[in-house]
Amino acid sequence: MKLLKLLTLLSLLLSSYAYSADETVYGKVVYAGTYGNGDVYVDIEAIINEPGCVGTRLDVSSQNPNIKNILPIAYMAMATGQNISVRTQGCYAGSPTLDNSRGSWFYLIHK
Repeated sequence: MKLLKLLTLLSLLLSSYAYSADETVYGKVVYAGTYGNGDVYVDIEAIINEPGCVGTRLDVSSQNPNIKNILPIAYMAMATGQNISVRTQGCYAGSPTLDNSRGSWFYLIHK
């Protein structure tokens, strides 16, 4: 019985680790814009599987040091029809977001 409880606990821990694993997403930008407070949003035609805020929309705080780079990349992707690559770290305003680490990114994939 103790072995069964131990195995169950171990499988739960491993499955939660797999769910929170980083995932790079590729897709086309559907729309992008900014709020009055400077926050930026980008919607792509792919699911961003960030634990706690799965969705197709990326929201980035105006406090992020790369905020000025995100909209030009998104607009270039929209204008050229090129795909983007995104990896998020965490949630912001209920959507996946980029943090200040090298573990998250948003870039244009050159054809």
